[in-house]
Amino acid sequence: MSTKEVVPKGESLQESTKKTIEKEKIPRLQVLSHIMVPEHTIMEKEEVIGLYILYGGHSERSVPDISEVKWPDVMDFVEKKLPKIYNDDPAVKAIKAKEKDVIRIVKKSDTAGRSESYRFVIRRPKK
Repeated sequence: MSTKEVVPKGESLQESTKKTIEKEKIPRLQVLSHIMVPEHTIMEKEEVIGLYILYGGHSERSVPDISEVKWPDVMDFVEKKLPKIYNDDPAVKAIKAKEKDVIRIVKKSDTAGRSESYRFVIRRPKK
């Protein structure tokens, strides 16, 4: 059976599949429940500031107090130093993160017990 016999005329295979899923109420894959996908959470503003204070490249003598931290400095650190993740990543979509959010990813580790990493959400560039 060819694709032409299955897909209605004038529709792409992707459009046809999407309509079939909606029509037949086929449950979508829950990305975050898969065993290979680590826990993803959106960080609060205060947590991002804490990340900046901890990893912002300050010497021990010049660690700023949380009240002294300016948000533009935090965002500059986040944009330049953190690894990026695209806004159309399935896990990012699943937690409903938006562009410019910071995500904490917690993985299980055999040696450390758990490992935390952080990602800055950006828009995927147009081709």
